[in-house]
Amino acid sequence: MSEERVQDPRSDYAPPAEKSDAPVESSGGESGGGAKEEKTRVVFVPWERDSAQAAEWVTKNEQWNHRKADKFEVVYYEPGVKSEVLERVAADPNGVVYIRGHGAPGSPGLETRVGTKTEFLQMEDVCARLAGMGLDSKFEGSVKFHSCYSGTVPTEAALAEKNATLDKAINDRKNVIADVHQRGNLKKPEVLAKLWKPLEARRENDRKEIQAYEQQIAEREIKKRRETSIAAAGADLMRGMGFESCKFYGYLGPIESMYSAMDTNSANPSDWHKYVDLEGLNDGPSALASQPNQHKVRASVARVRIR
Repeated sequence: MSEERVQDPRSDYAPPAEKSDAPVESSGGESGGGAKEEKTRVVFVPWERDSAQAAEWVTKNEQWNHRKADKFEVVYYEPGVKSEVLERVAADPNGVVYIRGHGAPGSPGLETRVGTKTEFLQMEDVCARLAGMGLDSKFEGSVKFHSCYSGTVPTEAALAEKNATLDKAINDRKNVIADVHQRGNLKKPEVLAKLWKPLEARRENDRKEIQAYEQQIAEREIKKRRETSIAAAGADLMRGMGFESCKFYGYLGPIESMYSAMDTNSANPSDWHKYVDLEGLNDGPSALASQPNQHKVRASVARVRIR
């Protein structure tokens, strides 16, 4: 199922209600007017709890709950384990599942920081881990891909630039592999006979070097950008797994990692929110021009529904 464009050709944006901080769609929303429904809110981290990949999310999730009166239940990926929390939220028609990870327009997966580096996880794995841990395909609530730019479609120029960078890295590694092969082919048969033992060790090193570069090439091929948003890719994958009753959302622009306040009553946790900075967003939705603050808005305003 493709991502339906709403009003703006570069995103799946649907304008919010008259109130500036209302969600794009109130059902399963993070904020908005009227009585708040009781719902199960789950944050899903697609990396194992005690792993280096999940480390940064532990602190961030704790801050979520500190500012929002422990209304979130956090689930970290555990291979072969069924989560009681995910099974419970699946039975809640108002339930919400937030999938955490770093994102970029058109990225084919999510990233996490490990020290000074980043590690990548394909969307196929992200969605399979969520379903595998117990989120039933009959879930009628909301799945929110809570990542930067998860609802943003990349511009053609940005898509071409990113993929050209990856292509150059791939070609550089292919050239190294060719050099290694050439180095081995230059050896004459008589030389091989005299130097067999040291050469055998060298050829084993060459084999390992080639394998390492082939692995790097495969990893870079996987990171090629898609002509769609993270949330649209994730929604398509989950619909293919039978998730036809729930709603899917992504976000425009970079989401602040932590809750913060834009008002003077910052001591009150209810006045703290997640914000999205839309300044400089490529092909930002024209519908946001009517917003009083066009740049830094609550996450609920910059949230987009994936149809």
